[in-house]
Amino acid sequence: MHKIKAEYSLKSIKQYDEKVLNFISFLFKDITKKQWEWEYLHSPNKSIVKVCVFDNIIIGHYALIMFPMLLSGAVISGAKAEGSLVDINVIRRLQKSNRDVFGRLVESCLVEFSTFDRFAIFGFPNSKALPSQLKHGYDHIKIKGYEKIYVRNPLYLAKNIHVLIKPFFIILSALYKKIVDFIVFYFFNRTGKISKMKKQDEDDLNTFSFKLSAKYHNVLMIHRTYQYYEWRIIDNPYVTGDVLLSRGVDGEIDALIAYSIENNMHSKYMKIQDIAILDYKAGSLLFNKILHIMIDYDIDALALWELENNSIAEMKFHKFIPFFSRKNILNKSMIFYSNLFKSLSLSQDNIDISLIYKRF
Repeated sequence: MHKIKAEYSLKSIKQYDEKVLNFISFLFKDITKKQWEWEYLHSPNKSIVKVCVFDNIIIGHYALIMFPMLLSGAVISGAKAEGSLVDINVIRRLQKSNRDVFGRLVESCLVEFSTFDRFAIFGFPNSKALPSQLKHGYDHIKIKGYEKIYVRNPLYLAKNIHVLIKPFFIILSALYKKIVDFIVFYFFNRTGKISKMKKQDEDDLNTFSFKLSAKYHNVLMIHRTYQYYEWRIIDNPYVTGDVLLSRGVDGEIDALIAYSIENNMHSKYMKIQDIAILDYKAGSLLFNKILHIMIDYDIDALALWELENNSIAEMKFHKFIPFFSRKNILNKSMIFYSNLFKSLSLSQDNIDISLIYKRF
């Protein structure tokens, strides 16, 4: 096959472009204009979105979705690498020396982002994108822990039940559900001073975030601001969610939980997207509130990550959730690019990681 001499160019995307949406839909099926704009244009800081154009056709896409982070009480320029995609069919037709389209996209984004004094970029690439990202400057961190699913209704986990057994399982599940609801009402009824996040909490959230960073001074974390949660949780077009705040006797925020509610076939389940705790008791009261929300909205299951050495949450969740649970081993690859950890051994121990870092 005749190889094409490449004359492609890189283009920065600053506003909605239907061609970009059509291309990225090969990676994220059925993505809409509203979803694309939310993810790539409306993050708390301006994002870097680049495409590779060949013969007036997009053949590559890469983005850094930007938002502030904290380390030792100082604000860091942070970003998440997202939208890694190339048209392999076109690239195969290029001359071998010109095929590294993805590498050029990555390098261009990293060079632009590296103009900040202190920066950190992370991402969760698939196995196909990982080698090329490591080749162009990223470090590799293995994330270890568990995905826990706490079940209020055992039918949520039931698959391929024999037709003769199913009626009995339905009855037992209904009984189990009534028992755990009774336990929640009478033994997990203390919820303290808890409210949903609102605009008026902006300054207090900022103070809470800096206190958290000072307490865990060697841990890189998201800057937990009102603007970030409004974008990531409240305005998220994919799922419904909210942020709960717990306040101490002094009126200061001492814990928060961000969650989303999603549908799975004929049932609803909740995901704990983010947890941050300054006071252990406040964290337990927040989980009491979460359990009551599950009952109020008839939610069948609760999913969260329990990572090894995650000091920010500082909780053993099973103490606060009286539901049957299933544990799945969580082994993920995380890429990281930063000028912050040259003197430290980089691992998940010094990076605060939660479900909120996933795509949605």
